[in-house]
Amino acid sequence: MKYTAKVSRSNTFVDENLTFKITDAETLETFKQRVYDTLKVTDFRANLQQRRLFEDSDLVANLDYNDLKVARKAAEILYPLEGIPSKLDLGEDGAIEFSKLLSGGETLSLYLHEIESYDDLSRGI
Repeated sequence: MKYTAKVSRSNTFVDENLTFKITDAETLETFKQRVYDTLKVTDFRANLQQRRLFEDSDLVANLDYNDLKVARKAAEILYPLEGIPSKLDLGEDGAIEFSKLLSGGETLSLYLHEIESYDDLSRGI
């Protein structure tokens, strides 16, 4: 028996979606590790995007220091940052789909293959 999964994370505040296709996991332990690694990557991406949102907008401009600390803590809970795996193994036919909702309502999807690290993913999108 082999395990296959599709893991998706939508970041609605930046209108993007990351979907990982995990294939060919022959043991439950391998499957579990691949799913956990993809979740780390999606959490990292969400954390990065929420930090950019804080920095690039005036959403936090009217917050005092204590309220800003609370807002950042809430964002860290929602979008945990545990570090990303140095190598991303999705299996033989594994792939990543990155989708972005454009302002006119169109969706642009990129399909990335042979991705081995977050740096590869980041450069691809």
